[in-house]
Amino acid sequence: MSIIRADSIKNRAGNGAPDFPNGITVTGIVTATVLDNNVSGDLTVSGSLGVAGTVTYEDVKNVDSIGIITARSGIQIGAGGTIGSSGGGIVTYFGDGSQLTGIDSSALSSGGSVKVQANASGAVVTGVLTTTAYRPGEIIETLTGMCDGRTLVGLSTSIVLADITAYQDIAQDTYQDVTGSTISYIPPIGTKTLIYRFTFHKATQASGSGINHFKMFIDDTTITYSKKTYAGDHSTGHNHMDCIMEWVFKLNASSTTVGDGYYTTADWVTAQQAKIIKVKGRRYNSSYNSRVHYNKYWDGNTASGANEVVQPSIFIQAIG
Repeated sequence: MSIIRADSIKNRAGNGAPDFPNGITVTGIVTATVLDNNVSGDLTVSGSLGVAGTVTYEDVKNVDSIGIITARSGIQIGAGGTIGSSGGGIVTYFGDGSQLTGIDSSALSSGGSVKVQANASGAVVTGVLTTTAYRPGEIIETLTGMCDGRTLVGLSTSIVLADITAYQDIAQDTYQDVTGSTISYIPPIGTKTLIYRFTFHKATQASGSGINHFKMFIDDTTITYSKKTYAGDHSTGHNHMDCIMEWVFKLNASSTTVGDGYYTTADWVTAQQAKIIKVKGRRYNSSYNSRVHYNKYWDGNTASGANEVVQPSIFIQAIG
């Protein structure tokens, strides 16, 4: 026997497929329209196996896939195994990455916008690094500048400082805003302590000492212990001085007490809502007027020296 040519081979009864108890060797191509679900034993394919549908398998030693492999319950790599790309391509991991270990972090990226590169002393970040947890006392941001109209760009807000080009008379018995002192500020997430400082110059408007009272406000509430009186020599009227109004706000307090500058984290930091900080001032009485942002008798050797404007400055620092 050498060749059998037949259009159809059936069993003896003619009602099913024949049995091959000792196996069958086929040289060429076998095309099957239906593969019995109960194939037992080993199936060895020395060439290529093409499947148009889905292949479901267990305990496979090697899988060489040109396309995408979707695993129902994960891919397990044995000792010494790796997941990588020999051709220098990209391996994409899905999920939060909490179970990934032993990863070479020499070049981690997210969307191509942020890259972290590890070295012997730490990590180099290319792009913007945003963190919400800080070491105790770590400075999160410092915003400072002269009141000349500049913009201070912070992590949570930008502050446009007033442009002070003229002095201001403190010549009334009620409190008025000191020009240049007002800011609207949102502290960055993670801020525990906030420092506000307003530095300005004042001089006596005429004769007398120029007694003035100043206090700080936040959202129109007086900060109780911020009150200061500035006065000079009563006899001469030649009084010039730098004045500093500063408060250190506690932003992780157990309860909010606005008059003390105490806020819970939720009431300001987490809420990310701007609050207005400012300084207000008044005279002692009508005999003690002063001018702020004012330098009297400048650059002269007589009483006819010029009067000059001195710009104030703002300092803001958020600490973790």
